[in-house]
Amino acid sequence: MYSEKRIQNETMEICSEEQGNKKAGDKFSFNKIIFLLILIGAAYALFAPLGIAKAATGAEAQWAAVIEFLVPWIQRLGGVVMLLGGIMFGLAFKNDDADGKTRALQTLVAGAIVIAVGIGYDIFMI
Repeated sequence: MYSEKRIQNETMEICSEEQGNKKAGDKFSFNKIIFLLILIGAAYALFAPLGIAKAATGAEAQWAAVIEFLVPWIQRLGGVVMLLGGIMFGLAFKNDDADGKTRALQTLVAGAIVIAVGIGYDIFMI
């Protein structure tokens, strides 16, 4: 029969062989995986702006085209609102309606603000 010491020795040998096999069989240890992730992250951080700049120029060009199309229409809309405010003010002045004059002037100023936003849209674009 096996003695207790011999069983412990065999168990230790089997465990050491399994650990040796694990180390030999593991191509990627935890430290190597972390190192590779850091390396990939650093490469992405260094080279990503090159790819983003190329993609952003197309998107920025499309965005600029949309804005250039919308800005004149925003200014025209503001002009229409100002025109309506002026008409409302004239009718309120004719009827001597204080509340109507106030609403008309508010509409007139709102139209002027919309036109100003259309004119100074570059301020809002970063």
